[in-house]
Amino acid sequence: MDLFGVYSFFLRGDIIQYNGKVIISIGGVPLFIWMFFFSLRILLRKGMKPLKKATVIGNIWLGISIASCCLGFVMSFIIPFIFMFSSYTSCNEDKLGSYYVIHPALCKTIVPYDKLR
Repeated sequence: MDLFGVYSFFLRGDIIQYNGKVIISIGGVPLFIWMFFFSLRILLRKGMKPLKKATVIGNIWLGISIASCCLGFVMSFIIPFIFMFSSYTSCNEDKLGSYYVIHPALCKTIVPYDKLR
């Protein structure tokens, strides 16, 4: 599933493509960035001594990263419950499992994106 398909969730049109794994991935991006720069800081240091000082920006970014990761994880479980109480219904077919539509007849008009084409 591509990230651009989740954009339809925010537009709230007749057809919505939603996958909880993408929401978790979006929430984990700040944590990935923090881990990248923390690893870079360790690799570019001289010697094999432990880090003595933590940076203020590193601590703030770590807090934001953990909060966004947790929020993305929780939201990936809350959003399907929101769909249950809304007017959207799921297309219960193999390739269309991540699509939600207002009218079940719209499921027949969806052509899923095939990455191998």
